[in-house]
Amino acid sequence: MDAQLPPEAQYGSLPFDVFATKHWDHELPQDQDGQQWERLVHRYWNLTPPERFPYHDAANTNSKDLSKEEISRCLVPFQTAQERIICANAHNTRWIPVFVRTYYREDLNEAYETLIDRDAIAEYGELNDRTLYDGCNWSQILQRIPLLVDTPQMSVLEDTADWNYRHQQDPPTHELPRESLEKADRGDHTLLYVADEEALLERLVKIKWLGLHGQCIWENKIVPGALQSFSGALADGQSLQELVERFLGQGESQNGGILCSN
Repeated sequence: MDAQLPPEAQYGSLPFDVFATKHWDHELPQDQDGQQWERLVHRYWNLTPPERFPYHDAANTNSKDLSKEEISRCLVPFQTAQERIICANAHNTRWIPVFVRTYYREDLNEAYETLIDRDAIAEYGELNDRTLYDGCNWSQILQRIPLLVDTPQMSVLEDTADWNYRHQQDPPTHELPRESLEKADRGDHTLLYVADEEALLERLVKIKWLGLHGQCIWENKIVPGALQSFSGALADGQSLQELVERFLGQGESQNGGILCSN
C-alpha cells in the first residue's frame, strides 16, 4: 500500500490500472514504456462504456492483485499521486472540474492567480507543476488522467442495457459534433479548465468539454469572476446546453464564445 494514496486511489483500484497491466507488453524495451502508456490510454478511450465495465468490476472487487514490478513499471512513472486521486474521484462520481496550468512565464504568475478560483474546483483539482505541464497541450495532460473521461463506476448489466438503449439511434462517434450545441450536449462528457499562454494573456479561462473518447466536443472561455457560479450550476446537474445558454455573453458565438455572469 502506498501511504501517499487514499484507499480509492491505491494501485490496482482503478479501472485503467487493470486495463494497462493486463495489456502491457513486457517484452518491449523499457525506453518505449512512455509510448506504450499513450497507446494503451487511447486504446482504452476507444472502448465504449459497456466494453469498459469489466475493468470497472475488476477494480471494484479488488480482483486484480498487482505485482511490485507491474506497479513500478506500468503505473508509477506515468501518474503522480495527485493525478491518481483525480482519476479516483472521476471514477467514483461525475462532473469533477480539473484546472490545469500549461504556461509558466514568470511575469504571468499574477495573471494565473487572477484566473483560478480554488473555491470553485474540487480538492486536488488543480494541476500546477511546471516540471510536468509546462509547454504541454491539454490532450497530453489528459493522457496522465485518462479516467477523467471515463464513466463513473457502474453495474455491467443495468448500465450496458441503458447505454445500448440511449445510443441505439445515435451510436457513439469520435467525430467532433460541433454542428450544434444540442448535438454536442447529447453525449456523456466532462470538462477541463485550462490556463495556457493565450488564456493567461487574455485573462480568460479556457473550458474544454471532453467526450468519452478523449476528444474535445465543445469549447468556451469564461471570465474568472463567473467560475464559482458556473461550477455551482455544473454541480447542480445543469447540462452543457443549459450552461452555455445561461452564461453566454451578449453577441458571443456559442462554440468558442465567452461565458460570464449575466
